Amino acid sequence: MSERLSQSATFQALAARVTTVEGSVGVDLTARGSVYASDSVFAGLLTGNYTVSLRRGDATHTGYIAFSLQDGTRQGLIGFANAGGAIAYSNDNGGGHLFSGGTVAATAFKATYLEAILTTADPSAGSVKVIGSSVAGHTGILEFHESQEGVRNGYIGFNANGGQMTYGSDNGTGHFFDGGPVTVGDSTFNLDRNGGTQPLVRFDTGDYLQYTRSNNTFTFLVGGSAVASISAASLTAPTLAVDANFYQTLVSGSPRIQFDVNDNLAYDRSSNIYNFNIGGSTVLGIASGNVQTASGVNVVVGGLVTVGDALFALSIAGGNLPTLQFDTGDLLQYDRAANKLYVTIGGTRVASIDSSGNMRLAGTLTQSVTP
Repeated sequence: MSERLSQSATFQALAARVTTVEGSVGVDLTARGSVYASDSVFAGLLTGNYTVSLRRGDATHTGYIAFSLQDGTRQGLIGFANAGGAIAYSNDNGGGHLFSGGTVAATAFKATYLEAILTTADPSAGSVKVIGSSVAGHTGILEFHESQEGVRNGYIGFNANGGQMTYGSDNGTGHFFDGGPVTVGDSTFNLDRNGGTQPLVRFDTGDYLQYTRSNNTFTFLVGGSAVASISAASLTAPTLAVDANFYQTLVSGSPRIQFDVNDNLAYDRSSNIYNFNIGGSTVLGIASGNVQTASGVNVVVGGLVTVGDALFALSIAGGNLPTLQFDTGDLLQYDRAANKLYVTIGGTRVASIDSSGNMRLAGTLTQSVTP
C-alpha cells in the first residue's frame, strides 16, 4: 500500500470506521482496486449508521444487499439464496416493491409469499392480484380489484386438478369477450359476430346459427347456405323432416307433404289443385270446383259426379231432383216433393211411378214381348 494512500485523511477516517466492525478489509491495488471484506461492507455516514451494506451469507445461503434507514432499521434485502434457489427481493416493512422508469422484463416471476399485486403507485387505481392456492388439489387464482385492496370484481382459476377453468364474475354482470371469436375446443366451434354486429354460433366451417338484429330473425346455415329461418311470426325451411321419408318440402315452388317414398299430398300452385299420389301415381285430385279420381270418378261441387266420362253422372237438378244420367237427355230422376220417379229418354219424359205404385207411360204399354 502506498505511503500517500495510508497517510491520507480519507483513508485514516475509513480505517477508524473499519475498526468498529468485526473482520478485516483488504485493498488489492494490483487488481483494479478490488476491495475484500472478511465479513461485511457498509456504506453510510461515518458518524452515523450505514444505509446500504453488503452482507456475508452462511454455509447454505449467498450473501445479500441490505437496505436500512440512518437509524439502523433494515427495510429490505436482495439475495440470500440457497443453492439452486431464487434470489430474494424482500421488503421488511410490507410496503412492497416499486419498479419505475421503464419496463420490467424477466423469463419468469415467482412470489415467495402467497400473493402478489400488480398495480400502479396510485392506491385508488385498479389492480391484479396473483394468489397461490392454499387448498390442496386446486390451482391458484388471478383476481381483479377496483383498487389495490378494493372490492374484487372477478377472478380466473381455482379449478380442481383435472377440472374446468373457472371464470368468475363477482358483480353478476357476466363476461365480455371482444376483438374476435371465442373458440371452444377447436377453431371451428366458436361464438362470433358476423360483420361485427350479428351474433352467431359456429359449429363448423360454413355451419352456424346466426341472429339478425335488424329483422329479429334466426337463420340456420349448413355448408354456407341458409336452410331455415325463424322469426316471431314464421318458420321457413326448404324441408321440415320427421324422418327420412316423412317431411314437408317444396317441389318446383309447390308445397308437398311426403308420407313415404312416392306417397304424398302435393299442391300445384299454377293450377290450384291438390293431388293425392300413391305409389308415384295421382289417385285423387281436388280443385276449387271438383274432385276427380284416377278411376274416372269426378265430383263437381254443387254439380255432377261423373264416372268414366262426363256423360255418366250423378247430380241434383234444381237442388231437389236427384238424377242419374246415362247419356245426354237420358236419365232417371226422382222428385222429392212429389215422391215420383221419372224416366227421360232422348230429352223426353216417357214414364213415371208415384209412391202408390201408379205408373204412367207417354206411349203404349206392350206386354209379353221382347223389349
